[in-house]
Amino acid sequence: MQVVPDPTTVHFHLPNNLSVRVHKEYDKFIDELTSYFPHEKEGILKFYSECWKIFNALNSLELKSLEEPLYLFGQFFQKPLECLTLGTFIMFILNCKATNFNS
Repeated sequence: MQVVPDPTTVHFHLPNNLSVRVHKEYDKFIDELTSYFPHEKEGILKFYSECWKIFNALNSLELKSLEEPLYLFGQFFQKPLECLTLGTFIMFILNCKATNFNS
C-alpha cells in the first residue's frame, strides 16, 4: 500500500478565520506563525526554543517508568544534562501552579 505523507501534522482553526498549520518542517511552521503575529516573533522563537530543549531531553531518554526511583536514578547518571533540563522545567511548572493557586 502506498503511503502519501501529509505536509502538516495539525491544523488549528481559530476565531476570526485565522488558520495556522503545524508543518512537519519546523521552519515552515515558525514562518507561518510569525507571519500572523510579527510583533510576537521574538517571543514565539524563545517559546519554541524552550520547547525544543524539553523535547530533545525527553527524546534522548529511554523512558520506561517514571515511577521507579532506581530506574530514574540510572537514567540520571546516563544522561545528567537531559535530566536536569527536565527537572528545571518540572520545577518551573510546579512553581507556576503554586503561584496561581496562591493568588
